[in-house]
Amino acid sequence: MSGKLENHVAIVTGAAQGVGEGVAHVLAEHGAKVVVADIRRDGGEGTATALREAGYDAIFSAVDLLDEDSMCKLVAGTADRYGRIDILANVAGIYPVDMIEGMSTAQWDKVLRVNLTAPFVLTRECASHMKKLGRGRIIVTSSITGNYTAYPGMSHYAASKAGVTGFIRAAATEFAPYKITVNSIDPGGMLTPGLEQLCTPQDIDVMAKQTPLQRIGQPRDVGNLYAFLASDDADYITGTSIRCDGGMALPESAALAELKEGAYKIDDASSRI
Repeated sequence: MSGKLENHVAIVTGAAQGVGEGVAHVLAEHGAKVVVADIRRDGGEGTATALREAGYDAIFSAVDLLDEDSMCKLVAGTADRYGRIDILANVAGIYPVDMIEGMSTAQWDKVLRVNLTAPFVLTRECASHMKKLGRGRIIVTSSITGNYTAYPGMSHYAASKAGVTGFIRAAATEFAPYKITVNSIDPGGMLTPGLEQLCTPQDIDVMAKQTPLQRIGQPRDVGNLYAFLASDDADYITGTSIRCDGGMALPESAALAELKEGAYKIDDASSRI
């Protein structure tokens, strides 16, 4: 791997498992010093230990994304230890299934606090440290859900992820004068423990077959995009959302792939409509 993130310090939330763990590994492989931030101590320590055993600089820091003081301590502790914060990777997110008519306000609020308010708080707290460096990279995991697609039982999740897209655009304009870029990534289905809890193996197989690239995404797929956006290669990209979904948000493409060759035709009359 290249050392394009050499000596950069990255905070990665939700890095105990799944996409966050994949992002932490890819950033470390590119040279970043990684703070594995998660509420799950066992999983978080496991990720940090695995990175250190592979020869990378990594520590675990417990954080509760429902607790503002906990998030402030995470940022302050990182700055105290390393003297800088270059990359904020807001990967953590929750997606319980709750139908609107049976959803409590507390359930709604919890999803928005973890998925939308936490990235706001962490962005606010990291900004001053990035200003001192004269550069910074803030990246948030959004989703194709809420921005391109939607599902029953996921209204709170969809709203939070659509909110992320609006947030990064506004934040990008505020921090641009300080050479701090703010972007988001919209994953589709990713093979994570969370997906495996929600779906049966048969469901996942169907999802893969309906994806134009014919496979479910892997955490490293998102990690590779994080590494790009965190690097100097993405110096002129800000306020942008990039899909990482294998084409999953292109349902017409998936539907057409099922048709037999020659079954779908556009005649001269329809092409003029």
